[in-house]
Amino acid sequence: KLVAIPMMLFNCIVLVTIPCTAGSWLSIASVREHASEEFAGPNPAKRSGAFLGLTDAKNGSDLHSSLDMQASSYYRSPASWGPPTWFFLHSLTLAQEENISVPVQQSIKELLTTLQTTLPCPSCGKHLARHMEESPIDPHLGTRAELVQWMIDLHNTVNRDRGVRVLSNEEVMREYNLAFNKEESQRYMAVLSHSAAAEHVLTFVFVLVS
Repeated sequence: KLVAIPMMLFNCIVLVTIPCTAGSWLSIASVREHASEEFAGPNPAKRSGAFLGLTDAKNGSDLHSSLDMQASSYYRSPASWGPPTWFFLHSLTLAQEENISVPVQQSIKELLTTLQTTLPCPSCGKHLARHMEESPIDPHLGTRAELVQWMIDLHNTVNRDRGVRVLSNEEVMREYNLAFNKEESQRYMAVLSHSAAAEHVLTFVFVLVS
């Protein structure tokens, strides 16, 4: 423990000092993964389901025990699943062909419609349904540019509701271009927010000493 704590604090300092203007636009998942690997050490089993107590494929007893420890409501906080979900959705729009085929258009619409009832946070799903009613996705499904703009507008609408700064198209594209830059060793970790990095790495420091 005494060896691990300074390592984690150093890790925290490195992450916190990374410049970023994207706020919650990019995933915090990599912070958790990085901190988890530091905590787990070199043992591959600790980086797998074994570390979480989900190892008994035979009867699933470990899984049931783990699920019994936490109610489903424990996993509904948008602070945890929100950023990686937004990262996925923006990436999905950016990765489309210039002209989107009708079958893909239908699939994207079905995905966004399904999220209204399946997001971990039920109220978030209701908000998504309201936003999509106010700004239907259908007119924006034809081209990549229109779909990317629709997703940016949707995210900025949510940010306004939350009192979070909205980002211009230029800011969004700059951050995502950096996130997917193959020459950048840290990729999207380099554009994580200061607050997200500090909050989640310090959480692992607390776990180490508790």
